[in-house]
Amino acid sequence: MPDDSCFLFCEQAGMIEYLAELGDKIEQNQPPARIWPTDRTGIPPMTVHAKRGGILTARHVPGLVQMGDFISLIAVETM
Repeated sequence: MPDDSCFLFCEQAGMIEYLAELGDKIEQNQPPARIWPTDRTGIPPMTVHAKRGGILTARHVPGLVQMGDFISLIAVETM
């Protein structure tokens, strides 16, 4: 984890849907998760994009998330 781009945090409250599993390789700008609003219907989810490529090594427990909650950690492979 060379810098803070490895960490993703929630920018809106809602229900989280993960699009990748722990251990999956993630490319930069790939969406590892979406946040579905729970306060209104008919609104599309907010897609969270990875700031760097790496391996999805940690994530929030699936369910409800609040603004500022940790969403996921993308670790960088080293040799």
